[in-house]
Amino acid sequence: MKITLAQTQPDVGDLATNVNNICDLLTQASEVQSMLVLFPELSLSGYVTNQRILEITAIAENDNYIRKIKQSCEQNNIDTVISFPEIEGQSYYITSLYIDHNGETLAKYRKTHLFADEQK
Repeated sequence: MKITLAQTQPDVGDLATNVNNICDLLTQASEVQSMLVLFPELSLSGYVTNQRILEITAIAENDNYIRKIKQSCEQNNIDTVISFPEIEGQSYYITSLYIDHNGETLAKYRKTHLFADEQK
């Protein structure tokens, strides 16, 4: 199995650009027969450091940005693991999704061992 480790530097707060970059990397990895692309923590939002950025970048699991990544996985026949600030109700999480080559979420993980100020 060929795996691609995507060491990216997302633009903090710019979900649209980051999702486009993720989709581009999925296409590139597929072209070299990679079967799985692993992205770093908070790859959709960049590393969130304050409440204002959290409020504008936190999304639900069924958000259009996630759907776009799922479509890219399906179009490129590739799996991925992405991470994003998730909002559910009034709670925030650092969430990772495993999305398969059919565009389906196979696993979801909410970070439990928070570092420094991540609890805030």
